[in-house]
Amino acid sequence: MLELTLVILTVTAVLAVQWMMQISFPASTLTDLGLFILAAGIIEGIPTGLYYHVVLYRLLHRRGRLPSGWWISPSRYHVHLTEMEGRRVRRWFFLGGLGFLLCMVGGLMALSGVMLGTF
Repeated sequence: MLELTLVILTVTAVLAVQWMMQISFPASTLTDLGLFILAAGIIEGIPTGLYYHVVLYRLLHRRGRLPSGWWISPSRYHVHLTEMEGRRVRRWFFLGGLGFLLCMVGGLMALSGVMLGTF
Protein backbone atom coordinates (compact mmCIF):
# COMPACT_ATOMS: atom_id res chain seq x y z
CA MET A 1 0.00 0.00 0.00
CA LEU A 2 2.82 2.40 0.84
CA GLU A 3 4.50 1.70 -2.49
CA LEU A 4 1.29 2.46 -4.36
CA THR A 5 0.97 5.76 -2.52
CA LEU A 6 4.55 6.69 -3.41
CA VAL A 7 3.97 5.83 -7.07
CA ILE A 8 0.80 7.93 -7.17
CA LEU A 9 2.56 10.87 -5.55
CA THR A 10 5.53 10.59 -7.91
CA VAL A 11 3.30 10.47 -10.99
CA THR A 12 1.34 13.45 -9.64
CA ALA A 13 4.56 15.41 -9.15
CA VAL A 14 5.76 14.63 -12.67
CA LEU A 15 2.40 15.65 -14.13
CA ALA A 16 2.42 18.85 -12.05
CA VAL A 17 5.85 19.81 -13.41
CA GLN A 18 4.69 19.04 -16.95
CA TRP A 19 1.57 21.15 -16.41
CA MET A 20 3.66 24.04 -15.06
CA MET A 21 5.85 23.90 -18.16
CA GLN A 22 2.81 23.93 -20.47
CA ILE A 23 1.30 27.05 -18.93
CA SER A 24 4.60 28.88 -19.35
CA PHE A 25 5.69 29.07 -15.74
CA PRO A 26 8.93 31.01 -15.55
CA ALA A 27 11.86 28.76 -14.68
CA SER A 28 12.70 30.95 -11.69
CA THR A 29 9.22 30.40 -10.23
CA LEU A 30 9.58 26.64 -10.58
CA THR A 31 13.02 26.82 -8.96
CA ASP A 32 11.76 28.99 -6.09
CA LEU A 33 8.75 26.75 -5.48
CA GLY A 34 10.97 23.67 -5.54
CA LEU A 35 13.42 25.20 -3.05
CA PHE A 36 10.52 26.15 -0.78
CA ILE A 37 9.16 22.58 -0.83
CA LEU A 38 12.68 21.22 -0.28
CA ALA A 39 13.15 23.49 2.74
CA ALA A 40 9.76 22.45 4.13
CA GLY A 41 10.75 18.80 3.75
CA ILE A 42 14.03 19.37 5.58
CA ILE A 43 12.36 21.34 8.38
CA GLU A 44 9.67 18.67 8.80
CA GLY A 45 11.65 15.54 8.00
CA ILE A 46 14.85 15.83 10.00
CA PRO A 47 13.28 16.31 13.46
CA THR A 48 10.57 13.69 12.91
CA GLY A 49 13.03 11.20 11.42
CA LEU A 50 15.42 11.73 14.31
CA TYR A 51 12.63 11.33 16.85
CA TYR A 52 11.49 8.14 15.10
CA HIS A 53 14.96 6.66 15.57
CA VAL A 54 15.06 7.77 19.21
CA VAL A 55 11.65 6.25 19.99
CA LEU A 56 12.49 2.98 18.23
CA TYR A 57 15.84 2.78 20.02
CA ARG A 58 14.26 3.35 23.43
CA LEU A 59 11.59 0.72 22.84
CA LEU A 60 13.89 -1.99 21.48
CA HIS A 61 17.04 -1.32 23.52
CA ARG A 62 15.25 -2.51 26.67
CA ARG A 63 14.78 -5.89 25.03
CA GLY A 64 18.36 -6.10 23.75
CA ARG A 65 17.31 -6.53 20.12
CA LEU A 66 19.42 -3.88 18.44
CA PRO A 67 22.64 -4.93 16.69
CA SER A 68 25.19 -2.36 15.60
CA GLY A 69 24.14 -0.53 12.46
CA TRP A 70 20.43 -0.99 13.24
CA TRP A 71 19.70 2.62 12.25
CA ILE A 72 20.62 1.98 8.59
CA SER A 73 17.46 -0.05 7.99
CA PRO A 74 15.38 0.31 11.14
CA SER A 75 11.98 -0.67 9.71
CA ARG A 76 12.93 -4.35 9.77
CA TYR A 77 12.85 -4.20 13.58
CA HIS A 78 9.20 -3.15 13.70
CA VAL A 79 8.24 -6.82 14.00
CA HIS A 80 9.66 -6.84 17.54
CA LEU A 81 7.20 -4.18 18.70
CA THR A 82 3.87 -4.72 20.38
CA GLU A 83 0.78 -3.37 18.63
CA MET A 84 0.66 -0.26 20.83
CA GLU A 85 4.38 0.41 20.38
CA GLY A 86 4.04 -0.15 16.65
CA ARG A 87 1.36 2.51 16.35
CA ARG A 88 3.51 4.94 18.29
CA VAL A 89 6.55 4.29 16.07
CA ARG A 90 4.68 4.19 12.74
CA ARG A 91 3.39 7.72 13.26
CA TRP A 92 6.95 9.08 13.37
CA PHE A 93 8.06 6.69 10.62
CA PHE A 94 5.36 8.08 8.33
CA LEU A 95 6.12 11.71 9.17
CA GLY A 96 9.84 11.24 8.55
CA GLY A 97 9.07 9.54 5.24
CA LEU A 98 6.77 12.42 4.30
CA GLY A 99 9.62 14.85 4.92
CA PHE A 100 11.88 12.74 2.71
CA LEU A 101 9.24 12.73 -0.04
CA LEU A 102 8.91 16.52 0.16
CA CYS A 103 12.69 16.83 -0.14
CA MET A 104 12.72 14.64 -3.23
CA VAL A 105 9.83 16.45 -4.92
CA GLY A 106 11.20 19.88 -4.05
CA GLY A 107 14.68 18.96 -5.20
CA LEU A 108 13.38 17.63 -8.51
CA MET A 109 11.28 20.74 -9.05
CA ALA A 110 14.21 23.04 -8.27
CA LEU A 111 16.48 21.06 -10.55
CA SER A 112 13.86 21.17 -13.31
CA GLY A 113 13.59 24.94 -12.92
CA VAL A 114 17.35 25.39 -13.09
CA MET A 115 17.59 23.17 -16.16
CA LEU A 116 14.70 24.97 -17.89
CA GLY A 117 16.32 28.32 -17.17
CA THR A 118 19.69 27.17 -18.43
CA PHE A 119 18.65 25.50 -21.68
